[in-house]
Amino acid sequence: MQCQNDKLRVLLTAKVRKELEALCRQGCVSAANVRKAKILLLADEKQAEKALPDREIAQRAGLCERQVVRSRQKFVREGGPPALERRRRSRPPLA
Repeated sequence: MQCQNDKLRVLLTAKVRKELEALCRQGCVSAANVRKAKILLLADEKQAEKALPDREIAQRAGLCERQVVRSRQKFVREGGPPALERRRRSRPPLA
């Protein structure tokens, strides 16, 4: 049976991995960015231990499985740092 993550493989370069690890250690970063960075670090298939399934990542990060899937999808589509940022508004807020 095929693994559900086959199409959404997270492969971090050494540089991106170090940036994400540093982001997790910083104190002045939003909690949402730290969570997303942890998800990507746990989903990385280049790490010594094999990449974890989404269910296991969700348990370790204290999130629901759907958030893990969304973070993985966004990283695969957009790559590195843009995957940690929120989507910009298409229109300015109403006054």
